[in-house]
Amino acid sequence: MTHQFPKGRIVQVKVLPLLGNVVGIHKVAGFASHTAKRYCAWCWGVSSDTNKMVVDRIQTKEEVIEASRQSKDACSYAKKDLILAETGVHWSEFNHLSY
Repeated sequence: MTHQFPKGRIVQVKVLPLLGNVVGIHKVAGFASHTAKRYCAWCWGVSSDTNKMVVDRIQTKEEVIEASRQSKDACSYAKKDLILAETGVHWSEFNHLSY
């Protein structure tokens, strides 16, 4: 209950857990493989910095959605591969769910 909904409000929540190995989860969720240059689904870290064990700047939801959209709209596989290499993101319907 809030001042906008003094009698309460019914909401519907859906949770979709992705369970599996790292390779499969990254593929389904729209992220690069764990062996890619930009392997992390959470930050902008690169594989060459892995030994430093420092978390890079966290990716925002908006950045992931924009990279996913660019991947979907790319006119060639070469362009899609470039977007994946630069951002670690490729098109996935999961990146466009309204959550």
